Amino acid sequence: MATLLFVTLPLSDSLFPRVIISTWSLHFLYIVVRTFIHKYRRMQHDQCESERFQSIFGRHFLEAKDPLTLNGYYFATGAYADMSRGNIGEDIVTVKVWRGVPWSVKDRTNLEMQLSKQLDEWKRCAHINIVPFLGVQPRQNNLPLLITPHYENGTVMRYISKNPSADRFYLINGIAAAVGYLHSLSPPIFHGDIRGSNVFVDDTGNACLTDISMAKVSFPSDWSQANGTGSARWMAPELIDPKEDDDAYPSQTDVYSFGMTILEIITGRPPFMNRRQESSVIFDVYHGRRPPRPANSELTDSIWALIQSCWHQDPKQRINISAAGFWLALLSQTQTARANMAAV
Repeated sequence: MATLLFVTLPLSDSLFPRVIISTWSLHFLYIVVRTFIHKYRRMQHDQCESERFQSIFGRHFLEAKDPLTLNGYYFATGAYADMSRGNIGEDIVTVKVWRGVPWSVKDRTNLEMQLSKQLDEWKRCAHINIVPFLGVQPRQNNLPLLITPHYENGTVMRYISKNPSADRFYLINGIAAAVGYLHSLSPPIFHGDIRGSNVFVDDTGNACLTDISMAKVSFPSDWSQANGTGSARWMAPELIDPKEDDDAYPSQTDVYSFGMTILEIITGRPPFMNRRQESSVIFDVYHGRRPPRPANSELTDSIWALIQSCWHQDPKQRINISAAGFWLALLSQTQTARANMAAV
């Protein structure tokens, strides 16, 4: 109505200012209405996201008196997430921050459902050599933040780098105990990605296995993956070239990775250091080739034999984790006895 009035009336000198004022009033009203609609849609979106989070991750939500704060510094990088130090009140925690989110709503929902299911597995673990899962907290437009205790010593590889005289057999025994515990549960849990970067060391020097069941989460192809973080150096051949019956031996894939981790901890270096490219590692593993035996005084014939029994090409021929743990305990006792005799 106002616009028609302005068109039909003569634009005299006295009327012109009112036309400008009325035009600006309409423009201002348009901005107000547009802002209101935007905020209303944002509120609706946030409400839907909150309800979706509760339906998928509500049982994992970490309720805390104080809010979670991140220090903004990533101290470790994984294939799909970064690790940050955070605080909940006076408590220091480690927070897994996922890198990006799938563009497809279907892919995102599927990924969230997978993640929640595997967190159920992690949540039922209670062992001195396993990092406890504390819970999740939401993150806007992304997967939830995963919260675990913070280990000041860092990963086992960082720990032995700073403490060269650390008892490496004690650390390896701790990892064996963690894997043995997972495999003994009913139903059993299979880790799927055992390696030095997934083992932390607590304040008392215990090795603690983390990221339980996270390797089972299948990420979509459009997910941002960091370079140089692949697990091919620890990956069993049946995972590189799966056969129809390989699903019957998931525990033995953990044993293979455990053998590679023994070598990694004793030498202080990742397996297959004779290969620079992971593609070369994959080729070697597929054809049954393994890392050459390094010259290391701690890598005795007995330890080397144990490692070889862990990474046999045929999963049926590999030692089980219980026998490996027993073998390690005997070797540790023998080593302690020799050290005591040398000290006399």
